[in-house]
Amino acid sequence: MGNLSRERRTAALIVRASASALFALALISGAAGAADVPVPGNYGESLDWYERAADAGNPKAQYLLGVLIESGQRGAVDPADAAAWYAKAAAGGHAAAQLRLGQMFYAGRGVGRDLAQARRWYAAAAQGLDAARYAHALMLERGQGGPRDATAAARAYEVAATNSHLPSRVNLAMLIARGDGVVRDPVLALAWLVAAERDGQQGLGPLRDALAAELSAAQRDTARDLAAQVPKAVVKAPPAAPAQ
Repeated sequence: MGNLSRERRTAALIVRASASALFALALISGAAGAADVPVPGNYGESLDWYERAADAGNPKAQYLLGVLIESGQRGAVDPADAAAWYAKAAAGGHAAAQLRLGQMFYAGRGVGRDLAQARRWYAAAAQGLDAARYAHALMLERGQGGPRDATAAARAYEVAATNSHLPSRVNLAMLIARGDGVVRDPVLALAWLVAAERDGQQGLGPLRDALAAELSAAQRDTARDLAAQVPKAVVKAPPAAPAQ
């Protein structure tokens, strides 16, 4: 729910936004006749234009309207109505709306729980958001909402990990340490853990120490050198299995 908390703060800022800023959003949306209407002078009038922007198909307005509805800053909290607005924005390519819609399908909030739909929207949002890449990778790794694909999960984790998404670094390290979907490489696994720990991930001591115990002093030095080069480390897919 951390993402929603951030969006609630965003919504609070929207509520305090100037009438002219919301009117500008309405203009961007292409709402009919907007150019001929004076800039609204109060929040009530500006919210009317803001909702018109969403109704006219502006994905950003649709997403932020969903945030306002879900967070209760536009009346009663209504997850189903919020999900409907997120769905419109998601269909328009808004990555944050795609991520939130995926979260709602995953949790069954405002919509029926549907892991296939959650996976679909996480995948769409993963084109631009590391949190979505991580969520999609988790579903791939666990086989939720579709076939399990540890190799694709590792690749998704790696993209997010190179962008400093710390949980992705940890999960990627675990896949590499097990050789799950990728070539087993305890040196590279340790490097990702060291990089995650260096940048603030907590509670990795036991995992780090267990991996380090497998390695020679020279290998541990190599892992530290690789960690210093993050995001340059590369995950390798395993060789294809021989035909039966």
